[in-house]
Amino acid sequence: MEELSSSSEAVKIQAQTLAISKSSVKSGMQKYLESIDPKEPYPEDVNSVKPHHIRVIGAMGDSLTIGSRAQNILDDTRTQYPGNAYFTGMDAEVDGHLTIYNIFRVIAEETGNKLYGGSTGVGYGDNAGFDVAIGGMKSDDILRQAQVLVQKIKAVKEIDFEKDWKLVSLWIGTNDVGDLGYRNEPPIPVDQYKAYIKKGISYLKENLPRTIVTVIAMFPPQLLQEAHSIMTTGHRPDSEERQKQRDELSDGYRNASYEIQNEGKFNDKNFTVVVQPFATEYTDAYVDQQGHYNSAFYAVDLFHLSKLGHAILAKHYWQNLFEPVGEKTKKADLGDTSEHIFELDDHNSFIKTVGNSKQ
Repeated sequence: MEELSSSSEAVKIQAQTLAISKSSVKSGMQKYLESIDPKEPYPEDVNSVKPHHIRVIGAMGDSLTIGSRAQNILDDTRTQYPGNAYFTGMDAEVDGHLTIYNIFRVIAEETGNKLYGGSTGVGYGDNAGFDVAIGGMKSDDILRQAQVLVQKIKAVKEIDFEKDWKLVSLWIGTNDVGDLGYRNEPPIPVDQYKAYIKKGISYLKENLPRTIVTVIAMFPPQLLQEAHSIMTTGHRPDSEERQKQRDELSDGYRNASYEIQNEGKFNDKNFTVVVQPFATEYTDAYVDQQGHYNSAFYAVDLFHLSKLGHAILAKHYWQNLFEPVGEKTKKADLGDTSEHIFELDDHNSFIKTVGNSKQ
C-alpha cells in the first residue's frame, strides 16, 4: 500500500491507495491463464463466461460509483474522479491503483484481447467511459442510465455489439433512504425501489445482448451513511427508532436485489443478474487490520470513498465475482489491504452466476 508522501516543491499530499504489481496479479492467475486454449470457441452461454471473454465493462449508480471525492491530491477541490472509480477506473494501471477494470486489463493484455469502457480523468464526460453513474441519483434514475449506457456502447464501432460479452456493475440505494440519511425528501419505499431497478435491468436485457449485471447489495448504514457519526462520536446517529427505520430500509433494498436475482426473469443464456454481498454484514464504520477506526477509507466527508476506499472495494468485489451464488462472502475483511487478490485457476475461473453455481 502506498504511503502518504509530499512534494518538496509544494504542499501536495498524495492520496493513499492500494496497488498490486502486474507480476503478482499474473502469478495469482497463472494456472487459469495457462488453461486458456487460444482456439477455444467464444462462449454462447452466460454460464460459461470467464474473465478473458469480457470485452466491455460498464457501471451504473450514484456518486460512489463515479468516484466522487476520490481525489489523487488531498486538497484537490474537484468533485468526480471516475479515473479512480472501483469498477471502471483506469487512470493508473493495476500497479498504481487497484480497480476491477485494471485487473481485467491485465488479463486482456495477457490474452491479446481488447477491453472497452474504462474511465479516466476528472468530471463527467466522454472521459468517464462506460461509467454512466451520476452523483446524487436514486433508483428512479437507473432506467435512464441504462439507456445512456446502451447508446455509449453502440457508438463504439470496434465493439461487436451482438457478440461481445459485457460486465455491468449496478450499485444504488444510498440516496434512496432520503431523510433517513443526508437527503430532505422521504425515502423511496422498498417496492418502488425494486420496481425502478427492474425497469432498468429489463431495458438492458432487451437492448444489451450478452450481459452480466453484477449488483452490489446494499451495505448496512453504519459503513457509509452513519460513518461520520460513528467515527467522530463513537455512536450511531439519531434516535433508536430512526436507526431501526434505516436498518429496515437498507435490509429491504438488499432483499429486493436478491429477489430480482432469484426470480429468474432475467436469467437466460444471454443475460443474467448476480448479487454481490461482500459488505452486507459489516455493521460498523471502517476498521483497519489493527482493529481501529481509520478515516483513510473515506473521503474528507467521512461518507464517500477515498481513492484507497475504492481500491479496497475493488479487491473484495473481485473475490465475490468468483464465489458461487449462495456461498459468497458477506463480511469481507475490508481492513485487509495486503497486495494480493483472489486467485483464479483452471478449476475456478467462471464468473459465477445463478446457473453455473448449481453445477
